[in-house]
Amino acid sequence: MAARSDRGCCTDLVGWFCPSDSGQGDALRGNTPWHTDFDLPVASIGIVAYFESLGEDGGALRVLPGSYRPEFANAIRALGTVGKPAESLPAYVIGTEPGDSMSTSSTRMTAGGLADTPN
Repeated sequence: MAARSDRGCCTDLVGWFCPSDSGQGDALRGNTPWHTDFDLPVASIGIVAYFESLGEDGGALRVLPGSYRPEFANAIRALGTVGKPAESLPAYVIGTEPGDSMSTSSTRMTAGGLADTPN
């Protein structure tokens, strides 16, 4: 059995202290335009669980690599990308199967879906 840290799950994942004083639960369907889940300049992680198969042709999480870095995220926002459709930017697409889960920085830019995906 692995040793449990007194620092908490988030701190163990990212390597620095993460206060756990907020929570969020979302059920997303159809289009999810480009956005961040958390805009404050503090360490934050998001944990996502998937209940269906999602691929590049519909619904998969799209990530802009490096967008958790404030200087990159600010440059992306300055281009007016927040709220734009998923397919408007080239991105790394993460396909999933039922039961998959992942943890990522809540400050990274993500999107999902395609323009013709029903909401």
